[in-house]
Amino acid sequence: MTKYIGEGATANEAIENTLEKYGFLRDEVKAEIIDKGRKGFLGFMSKPAKIQLEVINLSPEERARFLLKKIIEDMGFTADIKVEKKDGKLLVDISSKDASHLIGRRGETLYAMEHILTKALSNRNGSKINVEIDIDSYRKKRKNLLNREVKKAVEKVKKNKKTVSLPALYIDERKIVYRLIKRYHGIKARSIGTGDFKRVVISTTSPKNRQK
Repeated sequence: MTKYIGEGATANEAIENTLEKYGFLRDEVKAEIIDKGRKGFLGFMSKPAKIQLEVINLSPEERARFLLKKIIEDMGFTADIKVEKKDGKLLVDISSKDASHLIGRRGETLYAMEHILTKALSNRNGSKINVEIDIDSYRKKRKNLLNREVKKAVEKVKKNKKTVSLPALYIDERKIVYRLIKRYHGIKARSIGTGDFKRVVISTTSPKNRQK
């Protein structure tokens, strides 16, 4: 098992410092106090406490659940979390009465948690671990909505020979749009804007296509 050494003014502080430094949860480690340290007098002759953390080997699924549980609890919410590995990807299903808060506007909170989890798990493993989070079937509902929006946009483009822009979308949803666009002959799509959320412009492949 991997071991980590940490220091702090007290043993508890040393443990917390080391957990934060390496991104562990308290349930993932066994802590051993090496030296309790001493306060000293008026700042003189003080000595930091020293501890050793021994990491309990957890599967990526277990670690993902622990991390998400802590993140959600720190936000002040509760949730049921299920994690399974499928086709090399961790699929996380969250059910909560606070779903709207956990999803956030345009899914921003959901995608932020997904990013944090992917980064944390990948750093530990040494290779990238892809994570996909869904909350109360939000992704499925969004996919169905995007399917309808793309179909409607394509019909407008074909009828009016003008470009049609979809609302700003996160990269995952833009990928869905691109896959849907491939179904339509003579139609193309491109992203415009900066940041994580970009608009998708749908147009014909004809050079005579006009801006909306």
